[in-house]
Amino acid sequence: RLISGCPYRVDQVAYPMFKRDVEDEKTMTRDQAQELCELMRIKYNELGAYRASVARRVNQGAGMTLIWTLGGVKEDGSDACNELTNVLIDACRSIRTNQPSLALRYHPNMSEKTMHHAFECIRAGLSMPSFHSDEYAIKQLMANGASLEEARNWGLVLCQSPGCQGSKGTRVRNAYDIMPAKCLELALSDGYDYFFSKKQAGVHTGDATKFESFDDVWNAFTKQMEYAISIGSRQKIMTRVVEAEWFKQPFLSSMWEQCVERGVDGIEWEEISNPWFNLIGLVDAADSMSSLDKLVFIDKKYTMEQVITAIRANWEGYEDMRQDFENVPKYGNDDDFADSFMGKILDWTTAYGKTISNYSGGHPRPLPQAVSGFWAYGIKTGALPNGRHEGDVIADGGCSPYHAYDKNGPTAVVASAAKFNHEQLKGCLMNQRLNQAQLMADNGFDLFNAYVRGVFASGLSQVQFNVVDNKVLRSAQKEPDQYPDLVVRVAGYSAYFTELNRKTQDGIISRTEQKLA
Repeated sequence: RLISGCPYRVDQVAYPMFKRDVEDEKTMTRDQAQELCELMRIKYNELGAYRASVARRVNQGAGMTLIWTLGGVKEDGSDACNELTNVLIDACRSIRTNQPSLALRYHPNMSEKTMHHAFECIRAGLSMPSFHSDEYAIKQLMANGASLEEARNWGLVLCQSPGCQGSKGTRVRNAYDIMPAKCLELALSDGYDYFFSKKQAGVHTGDATKFESFDDVWNAFTKQMEYAISIGSRQKIMTRVVEAEWFKQPFLSSMWEQCVERGVDGIEWEEISNPWFNLIGLVDAADSMSSLDKLVFIDKKYTMEQVITAIRANWEGYEDMRQDFENVPKYGNDDDFADSFMGKILDWTTAYGKTISNYSGGHPRPLPQAVSGFWAYGIKTGALPNGRHEGDVIADGGCSPYHAYDKNGPTAVVASAAKFNHEQLKGCLMNQRLNQAQLMADNGFDLFNAYVRGVFASGLSQVQFNVVDNKVLRSAQKEPDQYPDLVVRVAGYSAYFTELNRKTQDGIISRTEQKLA
């Protein structure tokens, strides 16, 4: 059942052996230890799992989204980074496999040496490790019922989801996906899906051409969201009941003291509830709302009937109008009006999640992220009022701006993302793409280090980077055989670029390449 995440913190569990062999008795050199870590990466990279077609599309380029969580703090709160942490990062840079991905737990007092090793791996184009806030994860897990010591011993149980390690956290509870962009599309069509399924896919929320205020749009949208979330919740509960009855794991359960003591299979219960649901297409919905509110209800430049006609025609014959909607200030540019819609959606979604109980009594939190669903779900989503055409990719992250809509630099992106409350969420994925030449300069580390620290000082929970030039990516599209080990960050995981389909590749290429000030 090891499909994602990792059931232990590799650099903490294996460090006593490393310390004995390499640092104390010196029966092995650091290079030999790194070679063993490289071989372990190769073995992990051989793992795979049978998956349904939708899962293969959403996790494109990864047979299993395996992740090693490194660094962070110990149970006493002191820095947990050690030399094995650095060796594992160096092994990733050396062997260039996309699996397992690396996640580095960040806290303000973490080892600067480890930060240097992480920087070298990222500027080498590996897109790893991603950075995750220790403070954020510890607070969240304690709110879920973990003790301080248990919460400090967290790791990613899926690519963005912190969970306690050991028997209290390793039973993966796969979440369900909610598509705010699709819900908005349905809110503008009385729940009928004109683009993909050609049937009534949502609830009836009224004729959108008759909407007289933004509140009408908002109310229709939240009704569609309620319907989608309730379906997802019921489906997940039914799935867990079936799994507990028919897919028991006696061998795995025998490894956990609590399961043995209780005489209960690990699939049947969880000591610390840790549920969530993914939000895919959040930014698209927020940008569409800001465009509608601005051009229809504030400026009154267009009517709702004109908007519905244009998007139903996929903007064909309405290019000037589409440009107007696309040019309304978008999320990610430190514009208070545009950014406010992200907070509005997330505040509502969090509040609604608290009204739902899962199979163990927990209340699911929203987790804005996309994996490669920005392609897989984009092809199912019709034209939107943010200027997007039907079938185009949707936004590739949770709080990452839509491709090329962020025009005011990386600090503006962070400022926009900092305007909503991240602590209420399960996690929130932030993709950033940095200029490789700038990171190669003498002051590259100082710029990078200051930016990462600024991200977390602003209250964000996570950030990850792609550092590959477009010339290389375009060349890899033309001659894929010449780039067998070109690794890119898709979302919460990394993949070989040449194994992705063209739309996903183009989506990565279209991400804004930022320069740090």
